[in-house]
Amino acid sequence: MVFPIRSSAQRPAHYIHSGYGDRSETNDNANIPIAVAENPWKSNMSTAYRQTQPDIASLEVIGQADSKFIMCKEKSQPSWLVAIDQHAADERIRLEASYTQLNHTLYEISALSPEQPVTMVEGISVLVPPATATMSTHNARILAGLGDSLRMLGIRVSVSVPGACSMPDESSEMAVQILCVPSVLAPRLGSSKNGSKGFAKELLISVAGWFGEKRDELLLKHSWASPLYSRTQGSRPTQPCLEDEPSSVDDTWPMLVGVPTVILDTLKSLSCRGAVKFNEQLSRDECQAIVRQLAACRFPGFCAHGRKPPAAAMSKTYKVVVLPGDGVGPEVTAEAIKVLNAVTNTRARAGGAKIEFEEHKFGGCAIDATGSPFPDETRVACESADAILLGAVGGPQWPRPVDAQDASKGLGPRPEQGLLDLRKKLDLFANIRPMSFPASTLTSCSPLKEELVRDAEFVVLRELVGGIYFGKRGEEDAEGRAYDTMEYSVAEVERIARLAGVLASNARPPMKIHSIDKANVLATSRLWRRVVTDVITREFPKLKLEHHLVDSASMLMVKNPRALNGVVLTENMFGDILSDEASVIPGSLGLLPSASLNSVPSPTKPSRGLYEPIHGSAPDIAGQGIANPVGTILSAAMMLRYSLNMEREANIIELAVRRVLDSDELNGWGIRTKDLGGSASTTEIGDAIVRAVVPYAEGLNVEDRTAPVPLLLERPAGRRGMTFCEKIIAHHAIGLTAPGHVKPGDMVCVSVDWTIASELTWKGMDKTYNAMGRPGVNRNDRFWLAVDHTVDPRIMDQAKPQELIATSEQFAEEAHLVDYQRPNYSILHTEFYRERAQPGQLVIGADSHTCSGGAVGALSIGMGAADVVMPLVTGETWLQVPETVEIRFVNAPPFGIGGKDIILDVLRQLKRNTVAFERAVEYTGPGLKYMSCDARFACANMATEFGGIAGVFEGDEITAAYIAKRKSPEYKKHSLYFKADADAEYAESHIIDLSQVDSLVALHPSPDNVVHVDEVKMDLDGCFIGACTTAEEDLILAGLVLEAGFKKGLVPVANGNRRVTPGSVPILAKLRRLGLVDVYERAGFKIGAPGCSYCLGIAADVAGDGEVWLSSQNRNFKNRMGPGSIANLASAATVAASSFNMSVTNPRELLDMIDRDRFNRMLDIWMDKAEEIVISEPNPVLEETRGETIASRNTDSVGESAAEDGEQPIDKSKFITGKVQRFGDNVDTDAIIPAQFMPGVSDEDLGTHAFQYYRPEFREKVAQGFDIVVAGIGFGSGSSREEAPRALNGVRRSPTELGIKAVIAKSYAFIYQRNQANQSLLGLILKDEKFYELAQEGAEVSIDLAGRKIYCGGHSFTFNLSTMEERLITGGGVIEMYSKYSNLLFRAAIAADPESVLKNAGGSCGKPTSCGDSGAQQLEW
Repeated sequence: MVFPIRSSAQRPAHYIHSGYGDRSETNDNANIPIAVAENPWKSNMSTAYRQTQPDIASLEVIGQADSKFIMCKEKSQPSWLVAIDQHAADERIRLEASYTQLNHTLYEISALSPEQPVTMVEGISVLVPPATATMSTHNARILAGLGDSLRMLGIRVSVSVPGACSMPDESSEMAVQILCVPSVLAPRLGSSKNGSKGFAKELLISVAGWFGEKRDELLLKHSWASPLYSRTQGSRPTQPCLEDEPSSVDDTWPMLVGVPTVILDTLKSLSCRGAVKFNEQLSRDECQAIVRQLAACRFPGFCAHGRKPPAAAMSKTYKVVVLPGDGVGPEVTAEAIKVLNAVTNTRARAGGAKIEFEEHKFGGCAIDATGSPFPDETRVACESADAILLGAVGGPQWPRPVDAQDASKGLGPRPEQGLLDLRKKLDLFANIRPMSFPASTLTSCSPLKEELVRDAEFVVLRELVGGIYFGKRGEEDAEGRAYDTMEYSVAEVERIARLAGVLASNARPPMKIHSIDKANVLATSRLWRRVVTDVITREFPKLKLEHHLVDSASMLMVKNPRALNGVVLTENMFGDILSDEASVIPGSLGLLPSASLNSVPSPTKPSRGLYEPIHGSAPDIAGQGIANPVGTILSAAMMLRYSLNMEREANIIELAVRRVLDSDELNGWGIRTKDLGGSASTTEIGDAIVRAVVPYAEGLNVEDRTAPVPLLLERPAGRRGMTFCEKIIAHHAIGLTAPGHVKPGDMVCVSVDWTIASELTWKGMDKTYNAMGRPGVNRNDRFWLAVDHTVDPRIMDQAKPQELIATSEQFAEEAHLVDYQRPNYSILHTEFYRERAQPGQLVIGADSHTCSGGAVGALSIGMGAADVVMPLVTGETWLQVPETVEIRFVNAPPFGIGGKDIILDVLRQLKRNTVAFERAVEYTGPGLKYMSCDARFACANMATEFGGIAGVFEGDEITAAYIAKRKSPEYKKHSLYFKADADAEYAESHIIDLSQVDSLVALHPSPDNVVHVDEVKMDLDGCFIGACTTAEEDLILAGLVLEAGFKKGLVPVANGNRRVTPGSVPILAKLRRLGLVDVYERAGFKIGAPGCSYCLGIAADVAGDGEVWLSSQNRNFKNRMGPGSIANLASAATVAASSFNMSVTNPRELLDMIDRDRFNRMLDIWMDKAEEIVISEPNPVLEETRGETIASRNTDSVGESAAEDGEQPIDKSKFITGKVQRFGDNVDTDAIIPAQFMPGVSDEDLGTHAFQYYRPEFREKVAQGFDIVVAGIGFGSGSSREEAPRALNGVRRSPTELGIKAVIAKSYAFIYQRNQANQSLLGLILKDEKFYELAQEGAEVSIDLAGRKIYCGGHSFTFNLSTMEERLITGGGVIEMYSKYSNLLFRAAIAADPESVLKNAGGSCGKPTSCGDSGAQQLEW
């Protein structure tokens, strides 16, 4: 932007470099401008043109204090300044700076004496050699627009274009003043390569302005909206970031992408308002004030804490004219303003836009005050406003007689005439009326049958200023004839059709357009149909267009509203009628909004619009405070979207309305006005929406601090082939070096998209959170907290669930959580997978079945509670990149074979904790096209039983179709579709033929003890259908199996327990709508409230000792369903078939009786494809390798050990010594600490129950000195509970000492291994069989941690332990590490010199900086 440099009179002579003509290298004349005329490109542009990119390192700064331009010279091209690549990609213009780090040098301010002035630089000369021979009109407009922004700052920008570039006449003038990438030079002590004490490292900013017609496409490519990056260096400069909330920016300033507002405030304080004043003499103190502000800014070296450039709308003040109007108008507009103020006030803390409201009279009240429904004062205000918000107009008192004493004088104006005049004056040619249910549970309020209107959602787009309402007309004449004329021109139809195309294209997935006319009768309709067809097919060829006659459409709207889903495009009169017909579908006129626009809105050119609810003035209830304000509030949301360029703010208002109106069935608040069956007042609805929207707005504030990541469409040269899982890790990795790949074994720091937890795990997390000082969460809108494990309506009076609920609720309120799921609303994973997880995201959860999110292509990893607190607070965690095993599905499964049978077959063939152990599992192959997302869910969910860290399906069209059904764009727009490279390296690859999968049963006590259902002859005490593994599709299929059984004449036997527990209230509601709840109840099943139920056996549902159960859950370990219970696993369909006779039964006969078309209709035909997906490549934040290396990035902590013969050293004072308690393979966390003793009040409390059922004598033997656990493979498998290592830490081994000394095993479950290190429990991996021959029960073992040796039976054994794990263990665990390093703890644990981390952070606790002291090294990332 601006930066002070010495005048040439003060510079050393060698700093004036010769770039042109005969100027001497020691020329010290400060008044000779470097003009464009001297540019050799001017005289010989064609020969100067080239396509190669200059080397940044070869650039040198030239220029003078009083010159008009700063210029750089390149050794081979003296006048080369900035090159801009222009090339087409998928028919979209994409511009990127070829390089951005021009090495401008800021002279050391401190070297100047106080009396020496410093002059501000005035302008920049830019050379634009295009990569093609022709610069398009669009490109020229884009560049010219960026130049406009610089001119707003007072920076002169001149352009030179090579003669080879053909400039269209209409754009050549615009390109005269054009883009440059300016630089703010940040003080970065010690960073100068030449050893200067000054400020040699520059901080890139980019200035965004009006980009022209293609700006929206540029933003999609993130070319200018994100920091530009150098292709030559292969790295992306980072954004400035403030540790504290930014101060506000005056609205006269243009948007500065990436510039800390504190810098702008400083410049403003120097009287630099509106336009920077250059060539003024600034004192040394004034210059140093700027430098101090720069020095106070923090510049992160990684993405997670970068600041995202604000949206274009977020740096200015908008003017909104409010026309409250008549009747209930003033009441409802007041609530809309209240909500808008809540949003903008919250967003202002992150530099958000402001809205100034200006109220004027309109309609009936204006007639009474001025005699006109649209007074001149109101007209002038509307013409200058960015948008207009209208309440309602009209009433029975208007029109009034012109003379109350003389009726012959007729009537005065009608209020509605003001509305027509306003539309015509502002050319508001397009009226948009969405027909949707603001909350899903409002379908019961519709006058139409609920099954007809469910999922009906369309937008009526009505041409508003043409047609019969504005045509020639004649009132009744003497002959008793009157007429109205319907007229339309091609231009009028074209612009409304074009808007329909834009609205349909912007939807995800794109909407169908339904054009309504009467082409069989009317000439205007035939013109309408021809022009609409022409515009859509020519300009929007990928959209679907369907024509309807108006009478047919009106019938369809009530017979089957879903048939019109999309954009209903129609002319004025037809639109008037159809939109009113559509307005009754939701059941209340107070619900729906509308917008009237004067142009096609775009990010570069928002449309001026009039926004109003569809209802009238309702004089019968005016003043009573009972009017429904939702339609007006949603109209305000449309105003943000179309006129104020605030799409995300519009989205959160709609989400808040949904939260307030929805019943508890969908985790809503159920607050409604009288017209919707509630009792809330107008103001109570507004207040509730404010309470709901503020947390969402706070989430946007945090999102704005995250640097955006451009979409990378091609694999960079030199990057190794990666698996799908590796790509997600690489994309989220912080500080990789070019070309930006990861490989198994790498220790990486990663940013995290979501964290999730249940009330049970939050209890443990809350202790960690409290121990950390309750520091606040990274993103209040990215933590999913569900109360599901220990709750049931039958036991809500008990102390334990009450305590857990209270702890969760208190935190949700404290942290302003957006996604707190009330008790028994959803199992943790169910609705998160259905409504939140997106392809390409990284999810960390405090539950071993977090991997369920892999069903939609998210890498979802379960960890311990304390482990999850860290990304919750910091937004980051650490990962050792796992190996990946490929499970390749081929062929189609038989009907009725879903995900549960498929994953059981995988376990049958490959077994548990074998090929998948400690690896990520990728499900691939052509068989995926036959698997719904619900079928994929079971396979992803049970990847943990398979032994994997995660189970992930590559996102595809089926995934996109599933995601597209979500209501809010906020939960589908972040999807990233990666694909494993052809040369990706898998640890193993196995093929599963789905056509050979049949109904299977996993016998107690292991999920891999799988046999064909016909091999099982077993009577049952109980049948359970439920748990997170059992998705909606499974529950529907099982219900249809029961229905088929009844058709066959089967009758359920009287004995046995039967229970079905759907995964969420929405699923239960759907089963009820489908009539399947009645089927379940008729079959003897009791309907449970959504929760873990029998799958965990710790709440109301507990299987009895010795009871034999068949369950569709995911685990059948000992005591899983209850102490002494015997659990066997099968699909929901198999359990349903077995429930009739309470004996294991093959469901095939009943499955074959099911009507498959009906089944697909019940599933909402999940096979429907969404729009084509875009496969992209990981685009991590890349950093140059610096002086400090990352310790143990590739340390193998599971390597083979080596036995060494020799005498055990005599001095064992520093060794860890104890006697062995020996365990076998696959000791799970249920065995270590049974669930009913969780979460425990302390480690010591947990320790009193360690191995209580599995080895009751364990605790007593620890007290006798048997305090080193030696186990086989898979120690700590099963649930993710961090209470397992805490229990081992809490076992009392003496009156004054707690905790076993160490665990030695051949391998650990992934989550448990992390928990050990995080809880400071020493866990070592040793694979040498010789050791296990010697380390029998009671054998003595000594551990030399520093020497990486274990001694036993006269032999020594070498082990590996990563530096990361050692530092966590010896540092006291993650809490102690956090207390020292705060948000930098993972970088400290992985860095070669942990103390340098704090030094590079400026000695502070949290956000990384680039302002360390001069002697400090910088982190490698």
